[in-house]
Amino acid sequence: MPSFADELTPEERWHVANFVMSLSDKYPIDPQTAKPAIQFVLKARFLAEGELPSDPNDPRWKELPPQYIGMASQIIQPPRHFLRTVDDVRIRSLFNSKEIAIFLEWNDRTESHRDENKEAVYDAKRISSDSFPAINTTNYTHENDDKAGPLKDVNPESKGVYNDAIAIQFAEKWQELPPPEKPYFIHGDAKRGTDIWKWESDGSTKELTGHGLEKIAVKEANKNIKVENAKWSNGRWQLVMKRSLKTEDPEHDAQLEMGKNIPVVFFAWDGDAGEFDGKMALSTYYYFMLEPPVPGKVYVIPPIVAGVVVLLEGLVLYAARKKKIENA
Repeated sequence: MPSFADELTPEERWHVANFVMSLSDKYPIDPQTAKPAIQFVLKARFLAEGELPSDPNDPRWKELPPQYIGMASQIIQPPRHFLRTVDDVRIRSLFNSKEIAIFLEWNDRTESHRDENKEAVYDAKRISSDSFPAINTTNYTHENDDKAGPLKDVNPESKGVYNDAIAIQFAEKWQELPPPEKPYFIHGDAKRGTDIWKWESDGSTKELTGHGLEKIAVKEANKNIKVENAKWSNGRWQLVMKRSLKTEDPEHDAQLEMGKNIPVVFFAWDGDAGEFDGKMALSTYYYFMLEPPVPGKVYVIPPIVAGVVVLLEGLVLYAARKKKIENA
């Protein structure tokens, strides 16, 4: 794209920037980061009547404000991935007495499907080498290596294009963990397992159990996750993921309870950036809250109490005035 400097004045360039900003979703801004403010408690609203929506275009989703999930590059464990393309995920959530529906949307410049022979549009290894040459030429080593050279397992080779994907991770038995104890946020650890719900752009869903990045297993017997009407349009993925609140395997499936803070982590993969397995974007821990429905008596009792108070005050004033008249 040519520079705007030759065509637009500085004032006109600001007008263009402000116009682009006006098209963006509106979020409260954190003044310290100049990014959308993060709320670490993600609230799901109770739906008293009707089936939970499965279509991202269902108008009921628009009644809920999107909740912002900040994403970062997975640079902690090999394979390290310094240049993610997914910066954030937005969620909305509804639940009823039986199941939960989570509406997920995130920006992705391309719709990607696994193809070993197709060249990735956003080749992370090439881009990182061009932008950050020190990543591949540094004299520092990693872990127990005693020889100078490139960082170990940084930018491992990708083969073609992978599926776009997204995943939600809960602690397996979060009820038994004393706060603030949680499983390691990258797929758990040896002592504390995680329940991972994953969707890929080929339409498949997987339920996984994790005890670390290299210790992930598919739960073959479980078929609890449902994703319908996933779509990519104009650089954005949208889908609705559903699961029952309770399952038949409480040892390995997170059992979702109303009114509790449930630890949750999000992961995303851009297949056209060569992201797969540990090469991904990820969030920190958030807390998922299934908000209890507001009892009907909350709306009935306050007006009754207010009416009684007004009546009592009226009686007191009437009695005082009557006594004053009698004593006159």
